Amino acid sequence: MPDKRNQLNLYDQQDVSKNFQIDHNNGVIEVRVPDSSNMTVSGKATFDAGSTCIIRDNEGVLCGVGGTSLLHTSINVNDLGNDNYQLADQFSVNYSGVSFYVDGDLDNKISGGSDITIPIGAPNSVGTYIDPQHYILSIDANGFKPYFNSQPLANADNVTWALSYVDTPGDATTIRSTILSGSFVMNGSVYKLSVNGGMEWPVNGWDANREGYWVATTGAPSGIPLGSHIAADIADFVGFYFNPNTLELSAFCQSEDSLESIFDTIDSSMSTLTSNLVSETTRAGDAETVLDNKLDTEIAALTATDAAHHATILAGIATEVARAQQAESSLQVSLDNEQVRAEASEQTILNTVAALTVTETANGSAHQTVIDNEVARATASEAAIQADEDSNEQAASDALVLSQTTLQSNIDNSNTNLTNQSASAQAVEASIQSQISNILSNIDPVSLSSLSEIISHFSSDDADTNNLINELLQRIVNTENVLNCLLDPDLGELDPVLKSLYDLLHAVSVSINFDSPEAIQIAADGSPPTANPTDSGLGWYYKNQAGNPLNKINWYFASNLGMTMNDISYISIRVKVYNTVAVNSFPFLTIYTTGTANGWYQSRFSFLLKNADIQNTSDGDTILMYHEMNPLSQDKDVPHYELEQDSFSSVGPLLGNESIFLIALSTDSSAATDNVEIAVDKFTYSIGDNVSVFNLTS
Repeated sequence: MPDKRNQLNLYDQQDVSKNFQIDHNNGVIEVRVPDSSNMTVSGKATFDAGSTCIIRDNEGVLCGVGGTSLLHTSINVNDLGNDNYQLADQFSVNYSGVSFYVDGDLDNKISGGSDITIPIGAPNSVGTYIDPQHYILSIDANGFKPYFNSQPLANADNVTWALSYVDTPGDATTIRSTILSGSFVMNGSVYKLSVNGGMEWPVNGWDANREGYWVATTGAPSGIPLGSHIAADIADFVGFYFNPNTLELSAFCQSEDSLESIFDTIDSSMSTLTSNLVSETTRAGDAETVLDNKLDTEIAALTATDAAHHATILAGIATEVARAQQAESSLQVSLDNEQVRAEASEQTILNTVAALTVTETANGSAHQTVIDNEVARATASEAAIQADEDSNEQAASDALVLSQTTLQSNIDNSNTNLTNQSASAQAVEASIQSQISNILSNIDPVSLSSLSEIISHFSSDDADTNNLINELLQRIVNTENVLNCLLDPDLGELDPVLKSLYDLLHAVSVSINFDSPEAIQIAADGSPPTANPTDSGLGWYYKNQAGNPLNKINWYFASNLGMTMNDISYISIRVKVYNTVAVNSFPFLTIYTTGTANGWYQSRFSFLLKNADIQNTSDGDTILMYHEMNPLSQDKDVPHYELEQDSFSSVGPLLGNESIFLIALSTDSSAATDNVEIAVDKFTYSIGDNVSVFNLTS
């Protein structure tokens, strides 16, 4: 075996007396020495009991005395976190009996002044710490004070490591006293911890158990106060190596004894290891030959089995191919028959569509004539209204006070007349009832039957009269709304009222049932409307139920109007909200503008309900959501809530002069199942001269 001594690196300093490294198969030999018997560690060297050195992992020669101190082995520790480690093994310290010391100024060192050195002249002695769980190793590069009697020593220099006794095992906040401390340097990832002064400081200092232990010499004090901070010299080591990866703590010293014998032992061990390696190589080669023979046998058996399985699989495939071909032939016959039937049905549908197209064209022509006539009439009326407004605006302003007085007088007179007419009508009704009673008591049944028919006829006429009266009353209410605006000094409110009244008179109104072709076309790529299961006949109903892959609506009520965003007077949606559990339970309005070469739309405007209005809405409430102008004269039986533009989901230039491409009512596809349940019964938009009302039914 080659001599490894030429690989030694020797140092002659206090911290590390002899370091060496011996390579074996690119590894490191670690040698530890027990104190009871010879011990051979697998793959490592053999040493006699009582050796004075331990050779350890490239960290140097770690020395002890006859195997009696903590240097006889490494100490295992437990990681407590925050660079605190609890000792797990008992340990011993070999104390020098030459002297001990009293730290009078509590600065954790013996430097003169009130400090005392007391000579003893006794032999070295070993002290064992049997309660390692009470000791914690603390490391902090920023420095800290050592402790004595549960207090940091204010006069002491900062240390960067300390081994301290704690009252509660594993609790670094219950430190009583520091027994060892000092500074550290790093050897790779290993801490090299040097003991300040080479001294150990007992946990309780000078206590009653030590009183009378020594005899004073000339010039020495006659006694030591109880509780004094005392220290003793350590005889066999000057520091520790601490590896935080393996959680081991090992001491190092200054001895250089027995290195030659250690090297001889290591050489012998290496020779033995080499011989063992040759034997193992021969054994492994023989084992590999046996294994190769077994593998050849197994491969041959598997090959035969695979061939049999392959033949079986091929036969099965051939059978399946024959079955599939027969099934495909039958299927082709069925497909041919279905194609003939479908083509005949399609031809019938095409004939029906052609006939409907002719009818629709005729109806469309007639409707267009009516619309053109109405547009001409409306245009003329608007021109006349505008002319009257231009010419009479000042006169209306001048006559406003007089109109208010006159209107109030007329209202008072009307109320008086209505009261008088009501009293007169009640008197007449009473007289008629009296006459009817007299007649009923004096006529025969046949005459009575004829009279009943007469009364029924008058009752029918009376119902028609009541309908006319109700219609007149509604017109009076509308007129009062206009007059109230005229009487209100804030004339700015007149425009929306007149606009909504104008729209009521000139809107193109259509009714669309949920299952009509028009409804399917409007539903487009979202869920179609369904019949309302809660309020029969009310609106287009939608609920995002489980199992519906189209978990949202996109109902497109307008497209390519030839108008811009600036042309919108208002858009309103009347909707009943059955579930208000979340913000995304409510529908919202989306307007797409005509696209460019970069995409199918230029901008997407999204309009949502305000949070305050959502909070004011309860399950089952009907509301009118509107964008731009509030249509005050419409749907006055429900609250009107203005929609606001959502900055997050609105994208694009978002300019007012962009042309409107599509207008859609949508719901959130990410809403939880069953959280969206609505019924939309009216959708209205007034854009430029285009006023459309969609009455939605189920």
